[in-house]
Amino acid sequence: MKKAVFLTCLASAALLCGCSVFSSINTVKECNYTFAGLDGFSYAGVKLDKLKSPTSLTLTDSINILTALRDKNAKLTFNTLIDIENPHSGKASVEKMDWILFLDDVEMLSGINNDTVKIEPNATTRAAIQANIDPTKVLNGNSLENLWTLYCKLSGRDTTKSSKVTLKLKPTVGGRTAKDYLTLDKTL
Repeated sequence: MKKAVFLTCLASAALLCGCSVFSSINTVKECNYTFAGLDGFSYAGVKLDKLKSPTSLTLTDSINILTALRDKNAKLTFNTLIDIENPHSGKASVEKMDWILFLDDVEMLSGINNDTVKIEPNATTRAAIQANIDPTKVLNGNSLENLWTLYCKLSGRDTTKSSKVTLKLKPTVGGRTAKDYLTLDKTL
């Protein structure tokens, strides 16, 4: 008898826990996601956000970038900013997010953001997903100008032709990953 009561309690707890996770995933999926932009660009320790052109680099910055290009050992890093609005009365929390970034419908990079993002009820939180990319694998040639062109496209500085940036997100809540990607588009 005690065993039956224990198993019933255990099954009920598992069911409630499963319902809670399912409810949490739905809450996260029902949040409003907005692609807020890209920032924090740097390459080989050189912060690119402040530069006006490749010719405005200092000699030290130029040497660092050229050495990194030659050795193929430095990454272009930047943050993808997402505003997450929680319209519900309960807190929403994302444990991790799988993501894929496209530039003009071409997949550029992907990764997993393992930082937990908590969104208070009826509030908006800005999440920053850090991306690291090896430009030598994406660029045609290893020139400083090609690196600058990639940066200008991603950062929106290249106004000669607009580019579409697409971010696909797959949140994980309670150890369960959503089935489908959420798709966010932004024209830069």
